Amino acid sequence: MRQAVLNLEESRIREVANAGMGRDDVLAFWFGESDEVTPDFIRQAAIESLQRGETFYSHNLGLPELRQAVSTYMSALHGPVESGRIAITSGGVNALMIAIQALVDAGDEVVAVTPVWPNLTAQPAILGANVRTVPLKATGGEWSLDLPTLLAAITAKTKVLIVNAPNNPTGWTLTGAEQQTLLDHCRRTGTWILADEVYERLKMSASVNHRSLNSEIIARLEAQVLPRKSAAEQLSAIRATRDRLTACQPVGSRRYSTTERCLMPQSSTSRVATAACSERSKTRFETTLVVRP
Repeated sequence: MRQAVLNLEESRIREVANAGMGRDDVLAFWFGESDEVTPDFIRQAAIESLQRGETFYSHNLGLPELRQAVSTYMSALHGPVESGRIAITSGGVNALMIAIQALVDAGDEVVAVTPVWPNLTAQPAILGANVRTVPLKATGGEWSLDLPTLLAAITAKTKVLIVNAPNNPTGWTLTGAEQQTLLDHCRRTGTWILADEVYERLKMSASVNHRSLNSEIIARLEAQVLPRKSAAEQLSAIRATRDRLTACQPVGSRRYSTTERCLMPQSSTSRVATAACSERSKTRFETTLVVRP
């Protein structure tokens, strides 16, 4: 077995989940999914698709109508995003792994802002990359980024910068000024940015106004940013939805060959259910979380 795989640490999150599953005296806070059942209209769309016999492989990049629905949704948020830039994947982690496989070779340097969900740093490590981390700092009860330290860590040798903002588990997010500074710096160093923005519309406060890195690159498609989005964790439609990867121009031309070799096409049933979710929920993506002391 490869040493990179042997070096992987066991997931404490999975350990806790395995111990707690099936117990009615434990609150299931381990995974990024709701405690609500997938909405009935999504389940019904899947049932109807099964009854129509739609159980065969579909397009590797996703049903055209689903990709168009995602395109319409993202364009309303961030400016024009063509459906040709979108790939529907089997889940958020799958989207991230495809992106890493497309960008990282063994021996490459990857920088990640931490803490993050463990998959984000494990994936490049599995491929043999050298992963460096720049931790957030807790000051005065708030999490913040040491931007000078992060910029110093990103050099011409850095292949990929991984940023999860809004961040799980801290809730920290990038300011507009920090985003622009990172974009400018990574353009100078030739570093790709893998932007995990799965929580972009979950707010800890109504005053928070997170701007997606995707919005910053609409006018410059040569920019090296791969945003990952997820309907699943935003819509509480976990088991029916599929996540997506938005490719900028350099990767877009290779997205089909990459997904074809790394992703078996889902049946039409699952994607029809996702399309129903996307269509019905166009105005339901934004959620404000109010945290009381």
